[in-house]
Amino acid sequence: MMKPRILVLNAYSVDRVTDEINRQLKPSHHLYGVLDLKEAGYPVIYIEPTKTGFWYKLGTYIGRIPLLRVGDLGVQMEAFKRRKEFDVVYAPAQSQTMFLGVLSYFKIFNRKIIALAHHPLLRGKLGKYQKHSLHFAISGHAKWGALSNIVADEVNTIAKRTVAECFKWGPDVEYYDRINANLPAVTAPTVDIIAIGRTGRDYSTLVKAFNNTSVKVEIYCHKEVKIDYEPTENIKIYYLDKPESLSYPELIALYKNAKILAVPMFKATSLSGLTSVTDAIALGMPLFITENKFIEIDVEKEGFGHWLDPYDADGWRAKAQQVLNNPDILKSMQERSRAVSASFNTKVYARQLMEAIDSL
Repeated sequence: MMKPRILVLNAYSVDRVTDEINRQLKPSHHLYGVLDLKEAGYPVIYIEPTKTGFWYKLGTYIGRIPLLRVGDLGVQMEAFKRRKEFDVVYAPAQSQTMFLGVLSYFKIFNRKIIALAHHPLLRGKLGKYQKHSLHFAISGHAKWGALSNIVADEVNTIAKRTVAECFKWGPDVEYYDRINANLPAVTAPTVDIIAIGRTGRDYSTLVKAFNNTSVKVEIYCHKEVKIDYEPTENIKIYYLDKPESLSYPELIALYKNAKILAVPMFKATSLSGLTSVTDAIALGMPLFITENKFIEIDVEKEGFGHWLDPYDADGWRAKAQQVLNNPDILKSMQERSRAVSASFNTKVYARQLMEAIDSL
């Protein structure tokens, strides 16, 4: 049986990220199964976002209207013109196929659409009204994947039918293993806690928790991040010009020299922090993270970390010292962390994606 032809509409350049993956600068899970589709024999083409032209500018203008969301009209109009070249549209980013979804709902566009929802679609005080305005776009999709059961339930509510299911997105474990194998061995990590990231991060609570303690902490964050407390000498903060200033090989080297990965966040309203979770399970690192109901991996149930309440500096300090002062607990968490990657990884995600495509 011939496999369906796939058009990928992504929010960022597939060519650029593929090149970075080929040069071992980034793991493949950042393309959300696109390379796995090609390896499995699906004919795959993609339209690169240009962020220029009349349709793109029109979509940007419409997007400023609170109740309307159409996505990148530039790539969607190009897809509509080239619709004879493919059978299925796959959008790894939830915003890229909204207008095509409307056209599909009204039978103007006759290709199947599957998109991946990362974050809640209903936002702010106008959420209850957005539910009605988004119905046609969401319901016009043949299938939705979601990175959270909460988001999947929201999509189904908007569509007024079961169209979404949770996909187990996770790391390209083989990539981490390759990079790790080429790094110098670390017998005794010199950093107790490391925190790297930007979106939704609450580094003030982390600094407050470990100021004037013996716990050695390293924080890597964007230069615009505001931290309310002056760190004491046991805490090192490195401000980066850009979020992508550190390559993945550099990140892995830093993680390898640390005992615990920390993801301190403000009160979570989205999947912020999930990428750091994938790093932790790929590298077998204990994970301390602010409670986030959108993240499907339960770090405490799986036995490799702790959930912390937002702004709970005392909780961070107590939990960290409990683990750092007990080598057996630390070792157990390391082993359990890596074990989780057997259930959440890029191959599992790709398999769910292919099953969804083949069911259309």
